[in-house]
Order: sequence, then C-alpha cells, then structure tokens
Amino acid sequence: FFIPYIVMVCLIFLCTEIYNRYFKDTHGHDNRIERVKTGVESIWGDAMDGADKLGIMTITNFLDLTLHGSPYCIVDGYVFDIGDFMNLHPGGRRILRFAVGSDITKYLLGEQGVDGVKHVHSEGALK
Repeated sequence: FFIPYIVMVCLIFLCTEIYNRYFKDTHGHDNRIERVKTGVESIWGDAMDGADKLGIMTITNFLDLTLHGSPYCIVDGYVFDIGDFMNLHPGGRRILRFAVGSDITKYLLGEQGVDGVKHVHSEGALK
C-alpha cells in the first residue's frame, strides 16, 4: 500500500540529485573562487569601490588592538571588526574566535581547513 509512495519519494530524490550534479550551474562560483585564488579577481569584486579612501592600519597597531580584545581579522588585505558578526556566523562563534588577530583569507576561500575541515564559502559569504 505504501510502496508506490516510497518509490515516488525515491524517484524525486534521485531526479533532484541528478539535476544538482549534472545540470545546475555551480561552475560560476567555482570559477570565481579560482580567479580570486590566482589573483585575477579581488575577493570583494565591486564591493570595495572607494577603498582607497580608507585609513591604513599598521600590523603593530593591529596586533596591539587584538591583544587587548578587539575582534579584528584580516581578509584579502583589509582589516575587519567581526565582533557583531561573531554571534551570527553559521559556523558558530567558536570558529571566529580563532580568526581574531589573523589573516583568514585562505580559510574563507577554502584553501586551508579549520579543525581539519576545509570549507568553501558560498557566493553570499564572499559579499
């Protein structure tokens, strides 16, 4: 009596997997990640237009601030205050606690793993 429903659910799952693996365009994101890794494209795209007007922070100042509790990290050469974002991060506050005071560009791009796990962030995370 329930066999047709089970077969139907399995077929829907199978069709969805086939579509996601072979027909869905995920290559655009992968290609962008590769362009960022090779230096062809900035991780920020157009989001950092006008960044030349930002102030400059020395590494000594950066390290002093993080040593005294400021939740700063570096991504692609820019310093970010991640204090407000730490509680919103999908991976949890604990992971970002280890990011404070360091350059996290390679982690964000999935080139290096956190706790032994490499994770390539979504297009939304890179914005």
